[in-house]
Amino acid sequence: GASVNDVEMHARFWAEDLVYTSSAGERRGKSEIMASLRAAAGYDPFPQPKTIAQHLLAKRREMGWSIREAAAAIGVDPSWVRQFRIM
Repeated sequence: GASVNDVEMHARFWAEDLVYTSSAGERRGKSEIMASLRAAAGYDPFPQPKTIAQHLLAKRREMGWSIREAAAAIGVDPSWVRQFRIM
């Protein structure tokens, strides 16, 4: 089974447009949650990108953008960005 800090499981589980509000009222997106999980696990489970789709996804993660934010940044519809999503 997956442990609490299983980074790959969390990457598949959380929605890209997730906004989590803690009991203290702090709001965090998926990219922030994943960054803290990677730090806790001590590694980054994502391989070096090789394809254009993987490069787009890596850049989106690096910038901490949701699919909508990435689409707005490059001036395309979110469905265009969504087609490059790699699990």
